[in-house]
Amino acid sequence: MSIASEISRLTSAKSSIKTAIQNKGVTVPDATTLDGYSALIDQIGSSAYYVGTETTSPSANSASITFSSMLGNPKCFFVITTTQITLGTTRYVTAVSYDGSTHNGTLGYRSGSTGYEYVLGNSYISHSYSGGNLTVTISQSGNSRLFKSGVTYKLIYVYDLPYTPPSSGGGSD
Repeated sequence: MSIASEISRLTSAKSSIKTAIQNKGVTVPDATTLDGYSALIDQIGSSAYYVGTETTSPSANSASITFSSMLGNPKCFFVITTTQITLGTTRYVTAVSYDGSTHNGTLGYRSGSTGYEYVLGNSYISHSYSGGNLTVTISQSGNSRLFKSGVTYKLIYVYDLPYTPPSSGGGSD
């Protein structure tokens, strides 16, 4: 066989291997060289997603809370209180969730001797992620829809780690 036909055969085989890896749910970056495919093959059948937890306790009633030192950008998350909230007429956040496209939340409050739960829809909750920090914000104004000071909020989140292809040693294929 000629060198040109061998290169053609290897190029075709690399393309077929890339397609097979992608069909198993693993992303193959375009810059991945043939020697980097073994690491991608090792990912087949293993979870590419991880679960992390963080906690925060606001020092003052606030419409936003920030969780620091996160390991990756969340694909979805849940925020829950880990301490009991004494309810009054102020509506305090008791839970927030994000399923990858929609936010939901609940507030607890008391009127007289009756406790109530108030549901917040997607238009009242937002989040942003930057540099390992996730900030969750309630956009209803006023002092009646807040994360309560002194309450511990726990974040449970699912994230994936960014894939970095192994160095090809300066060559290409």
